[in-house]
Amino acid sequence: MEKKTQRYIGAIILLAITIGGIVFAMPLLSRYAGQCSKNPDINIVGKFEAENFTRALDETGSKFAKCDGKMIGAVVPHHMVGGKFIADVFSEAKDVDTVVVIGPNHWERGNSPIITSNSDWVTVKGKVHIDTDFVDGLISKKIATAENDAIGNDHSVGNILPFVAYYLPTANVVPIILKRDIPKEQFDNLLEYIADQQKSMNMLVIGSVDFSHYLTAEQSEREDEKTIKAILNKDYAMISSFHNDNMDSPSSINALLKVTDMLGSNKMLWRNSNSFKVLGSDINNTTSYFELVFCKNE
Repeated sequence: MEKKTQRYIGAIILLAITIGGIVFAMPLLSRYAGQCSKNPDINIVGKFEAENFTRALDETGSKFAKCDGKMIGAVVPHHMVGGKFIADVFSEAKDVDTVVVIGPNHWERGNSPIITSNSDWVTVKGKVHIDTDFVDGLISKKIATAENDAIGNDHSVGNILPFVAYYLPTANVVPIILKRDIPKEQFDNLLEYIADQQKSMNMLVIGSVDFSHYLTAEQSEREDEKTIKAILNKDYAMISSFHNDNMDSPSSINALLKVTDMLGSNKMLWRNSNSFKVLGSDINNTTSYFELVFCKNE
């Protein structure tokens, strides 16, 4: 009888140890499973124009992007000849939890008018982590689809993220590329969703847009005058009608103007340049740049 009792007690102890081991291992197994199911990183080291990053830092010059209050948005080039304007904006960005980068879908790739990514990005200046909750919301609400190949090969995002990694290493990112034609309801839902996220985080919304393309320096300056007039007047219909003589992504500019209004912007700073002014060469084939800074001043 005593032996049976001992065996019974031993069995209970063994069962308890087994159950305890399983309970202890569950979090580890869950974490491992999550790592295994995570989407592969998007590696853009060596892609696009990352070799011009250091030059962009060296050419920043005097700071332009200075808000009296808080910078809540900006438009910068993705053509790296204008990289000093990108560096200027990010060098002045402070206390940012999440950077939303909105730019053109240059080759109209993918299945959706609005495309994002659900992978982290590896840049020449380090890894940039996706804001998973933000991106999951875009996808679950059917505002955007995650198409990592399409967005991972578009320099409208790829040329901006090294600046995020360098200047805002703790910030997460939400990359978005837009096709030219987006259904109004889907476009409005995107803006409302972005504005709503501001309630729970410090957000910086970046429009990644190049302006006049392939014109002489003189022609470029004339077209840029039309462009800034439309922007200052918030003439969304005129902006939507523009093509490469004025900008490569009217939808991105309209998105930035509208969403920064929704976020409370009450001042916009701007300056204009072009590749001829930066390089001093190739006067007959220029790309122009605007640096627009949206401030929320008290």
